[in-house]
Amino acid sequence: MIGRIFPLQKGFSLIRVVVVLALLGVVALYFLPHIGGDTLSILNQISGKIKVIVNTLVSRISGLWGSLSGKLEGYTTKMSRTIEELADKWNLKKISQLVSGVEEEWQSDMEKLIAVSRARGFDMSHVERQFDEYQAKEVSWRRVENSYWEDIRKQTQDKITASIERFRTRSLGCSDFAVELKTIWDIEQQFNQDTLEGYIDASESADRLLQPRSVAFLEEFLEWLAVAKVYPPSGSWTNDWFMQRLRQAIPSATESTIPDYPNIIKQIDSQVNRTPHPIYRILGDVTIAEIYLNYDLVNPAEDRFDEAIRQLSEIVGRYQSTYNLSSLGLHMALGLLHERVCKNADLAMKEFKDVVAIARRLGLRCEDYSIVHYHLGIINLHLREGKEVRPTFEEASSAYSGSTQELLAPTPTPTPLPPTPTPKPDPIEISIKIPRALETASPSGTRPERPGPGSGTPPAIRTPVPQPVATPVIVPTPVPTSEIQIVPQPGRTPYPGLVKGTIPPGERRPERDIRLRPRPELGPSLKMKRFSIGDLYDLSRIPDDAIREFELYLKCHSQGERAEIARFIHGKYHGK
Repeated sequence: MIGRIFPLQKGFSLIRVVVVLALLGVVALYFLPHIGGDTLSILNQISGKIKVIVNTLVSRISGLWGSLSGKLEGYTTKMSRTIEELADKWNLKKISQLVSGVEEEWQSDMEKLIAVSRARGFDMSHVERQFDEYQAKEVSWRRVENSYWEDIRKQTQDKITASIERFRTRSLGCSDFAVELKTIWDIEQQFNQDTLEGYIDASESADRLLQPRSVAFLEEFLEWLAVAKVYPPSGSWTNDWFMQRLRQAIPSATESTIPDYPNIIKQIDSQVNRTPHPIYRILGDVTIAEIYLNYDLVNPAEDRFDEAIRQLSEIVGRYQSTYNLSSLGLHMALGLLHERVCKNADLAMKEFKDVVAIARRLGLRCEDYSIVHYHLGIINLHLREGKEVRPTFEEASSAYSGSTQELLAPTPTPTPLPPTPTPKPDPIEISIKIPRALETASPSGTRPERPGPGSGTPPAIRTPVPQPVATPVIVPTPVPTSEIQIVPQPGRTPYPGLVKGTIPPGERRPERDIRLRPRPELGPSLKMKRFSIGDLYDLSRIPDDAIREFELYLKCHSQGERAEIARFIHGKYHGK
């Protein structure tokens, strides 16, 4: 009778409407004593509470499903192991191979993967627990390996995100950004290789992005003090007293312990306070500031930088009307300090422009001072004022479509080739030869000897005196590279040569003997969205001043990372 009075209309009936209203009424009666306000706020509160209930139900259901799938997988694994053992016992080789597949090779590879990843700094505790469960016949090999690649990707992703965020927000330690930009480009390519080696390289690149490159900066700073003839010049700064203290104090990628940097800082202060010479104090403050930067101690680092700038500014003030290499080197050193502190770009630009004016007054070749134009171009870009950038990761299909058997095939051992010399990266473009007439000579007429590695005192230096205008003789000389060589640390890891650059000729890295790619049947992997300079800086707003400085730099230098950066920005400027 009711059905005749209220016929069905396109899929819903009065009964359905009544049921829905009843449910809404129950929900309203349940939440009514706990809410208050106008109609809109009441609806919002009800909606929020419903979302909480739904999310809780979804979470519990997913947890229950995960638990059930884990138990089911354990039963399946135990059953397959039992069948395999029975097949081996009854000499049924075909059935045994069908059930076991390639698990023996897999177990050997998995042990090597875990050991190498742990030695490279990845946390393998979760994977090791699952591997123990696999050996106890509780989980399958597929779950262990899937967890391994998920952990590797997640840890690398977290490190990349933290490194880029730290690079964007670092309040001290600014420089020309060439190395940092190149590193950011490399990270995307390395991560998207979807291999163990790619994740290792991306993780190491992310670590390098966090490092303030203090050794490279101090070396460049020392070079310009040598050009100014206020610090003994040297063919290599490896044995320099301040450089040795800095290397001892900053953390190393090959060491697991933190150096006793507070004690090293006390040694530097004690040594420089024994002499009234301001150059000692300036170098001491700069070295200590760089040590603080490596431990993210921003305030004490800034205090040291400010004191070094104050003292160096007083020395530069004596050369305001003097045009020689001494004034050129001092202005350049002061500009580098202002750029390093990142507080006032105008002060750095003023010093760099003074360097250009002095160099042109002296008639120097552009190759001898064009690096100043590069610094001016980078400062005019205002990179630190760009938008906040965070790398984006998204799921993508596996980059490898081969079969499991192909993945597990042994890697052929290549014929060892004779070692070839590694080309050195482009050195810092400081190629000014100090005129012999302006060099500091010892009483015997020879250059003062520099202290050895065990020396406890910095080298002797003379008081700078403003020099009259002289016609310099410019001879280009090579300058040592600023790269830090990685020294092998014996006994640090269970596998020799795990740090790049420490493999003896003819030997192989342990990663070469194991499978480096995830299996295609493990599902999609993470891909990092392409990250370029356009993400760090709005390329549609490149200033004309920056392009002019880059053009002046490119007229004298066409190779190296800095030239690549300058040429890229120059092309974007003319193509916008």
